[in-house]
Amino acid sequence: MTVIRGEGAAASADTASVYFNSGINDRSVSSLLAALNDIALKYPATKNVNLYLNSPGGSMEAGYVAYDFIRHYPLHINTIDAAATDSSATMIYCAAEDRYAAPLASFLLHPAAAAIAVNGYMKPDQAKQAFEDVERENLKFREIYKGCLKLTPEELTTLLSSESNRRRLGYDAAKDIGLITRAPDRLPRGTDRLPISSAMAEAGEGRLTPGQTRSAVYKRSFFRDTFGVCIAPPATGNPVPHSSHLSRPCSLTQGRLSSCRARGVAAANPGIHA
Repeated sequence: MTVIRGEGAAASADTASVYFNSGINDRSVSSLLAALNDIALKYPATKNVNLYLNSPGGSMEAGYVAYDFIRHYPLHINTIDAAATDSSATMIYCAAEDRYAAPLASFLLHPAAAAIAVNGYMKPDQAKQAFEDVERENLKFREIYKGCLKLTPEELTTLLSSESNRRRLGYDAAKDIGLITRAPDRLPRGTDRLPISSAMAEAGEGRLTPGQTRSAVYKRSFFRDTFGVCIAPPATGNPVPHSSHLSRPCSLTQGRLSSCRARGVAAANPGIHA
């Protein structure tokens, strides 16, 4: 986990941003919570934390841990669907009262799923256990969605009863059912936003080492309302949503996520996923 050092005006920045660009798993969520905790401890003047999400989902347990953490977080958090917030990632999105989305962003709502390690056969006790596991995890979805979606109990039951009832929502559909609660132009942007492209230009010309580039980006980006850390998947494009990914710094321009470079991926772990 990369930590920003509070220097100069950084300690007085009123808005910070965290970019979560990963599957939901123990490691990525641990990195996310460490970043949020670091902001709360080191930047007391922060009034708003903008949490940008782009995630295919993954572990239900890890997603619920993040949801519960954010619900009790001491600072005000805005969640933003930056591209796609799917499955268990919607629990994290729903943890905030103020929820935003990019115009072309999407959401995926569907039931939880159980991973079963069998050799081509499933015995009655295994089927029963898998069903009970899924029902227990769907209870998390059900309780969270009650306060996040404008769906009737019958509609919610239908949604979580079968994969064939999944919903892929665009901006307007998500807004209609209460998933999105705020217009993009209402998102707090901070009081001091200027380009940080000069640090990027210097890095491109070879005048800064990677370590110096990271420090320059962090220093300038936090002045301009951006917490320069992202949590992202590997460049190999491993589609397994519950793989354990490493967190690493991003290149940031005008407060937007520009690029992330992968550094590795650990072995996937089985469990309940969505």
